[in-house]
Amino acid sequence: MIYSELKDTLSEVLGITVKEKPLQSSDGRISGNNIAVREDIESDTEKKCILYEELGHLFTTVGDITRCCSIDALKQERRARKWAYETYMPIESLYAAQEAGCDELWDTAEFLGVTEEFLRDALSCYEAMYGPRSDVGLFTISFNPLNIERR
Repeated sequence: MIYSELKDTLSEVLGITVKEKPLQSSDGRISGNNIAVREDIESDTEKKCILYEELGHLFTTVGDITRCCSIDALKQERRARKWAYETYMPIESLYAAQEAGCDELWDTAEFLGVTEEFLRDALSCYEAMYGPRSDVGLFTISFNPLNIERR
């Protein structure tokens, strides 16, 4: 799904308003059912990834964690990102990318419709969850470097 379609779907289905604004201190912010994405970001793919993370905050965090660097705020940030990775780039999508012939990070990210940074961060998250090499479903996956083998 492209950025504009995601914005429209969020509005129609969940009543979430997404606007682009001149944010200074972050790429995205959420307040209630309103999400702001920094307006000078040129890539729709990057905007979409920011939107994913902000949705993670909507569904997993409590309170204002923007001005706080407590352990609880860091945990909430991690939880929001993990939700975004698992929801919008589930581990099974890595298999689909490989089946489609993707063998580099850039083409895997392009196939999945995410930025390379989002993909790298997701791989680090999955590695923390599953270990450096793990059997997941019908595949054995290594996260750094990314390698997927059908068992």
